[in-house]
Amino acid sequence: VEAGVPFRESHGLVGRLVREAERSGVPLDRVPGPVAAGIHPALAAALSQLGTWEDSVESRATPGGASRRSVAEQLEVLRPAFAQDGGT
Repeated sequence: VEAGVPFRESHGLVGRLVREAERSGVPLDRVPGPVAAGIHPALAAALSQLGTWEDSVESRATPGGASRRSVAEQLEVLRPAFAQDGGT
């Protein structure tokens, strides 16, 4: 998606890449660049920029997202409701 590939297409391409990693018995970040590029040219570059699962979670920094900051903001909103309800 970040490379300009529509989400629906990206989802399918990543699925193919995951299947290739499983077939080859390697982690996703160890699929050779030429193999990834054979699925789609944007995948080789994307693999070289692949971060950790923590990086992925932290990138979800929108309201209601999963990043630490977003969760902290959600908790601040919910704490008064929990306090009124006896903490349950």
